[in-house]
Amino acid sequence: LLAPVVAAYAGAALLAWGSCRTLRLDRPRTPAVATLMMVAAVGLVGAGWGLDLQHWLATGLRPEATAQGATVYAMLGWQAFFVAVSGLMGLYALLRWLAGHVEAARPSTFDLIALFLVFTAGQGVFAVLLTRLFPGAAA
Repeated sequence: LLAPVVAAYAGAALLAWGSCRTLRLDRPRTPAVATLMMVAAVGLVGAGWGLDLQHWLATGLRPEATAQGATVYAMLGWQAFFVAVSGLMGLYALLRWLAGHVEAARPSTFDLIALFLVFTAGQGVFAVLLTRLFPGAAA
């Protein structure tokens, strides 16, 4: 299950970056397209985390049973916080677009959201690789 989780996080990072690049094109529909890309990136970050959680729940590993379980679920909890904040940021981007405040002349909000999403995706990939590829990991 390593590839789908990493692909979701990579897709989220690419969509977030692409959203900022699209917004800077300054064409009539670019605010809507950039917002859609940003919201899709948030969805992919959530999907990556959800797939990771689902996999660990299916293994039967529990945090109260072993130190490995406690470590894995602590990392999942940490990532869940960042995914939740990403969700709030995506909602904020959507509401800014609905209010008509997304434009190429003021891209800093989207730049910051994209930066946070790329960090969240990178952190998620690191956690997935660490817990799956570390010696003794339950793959």
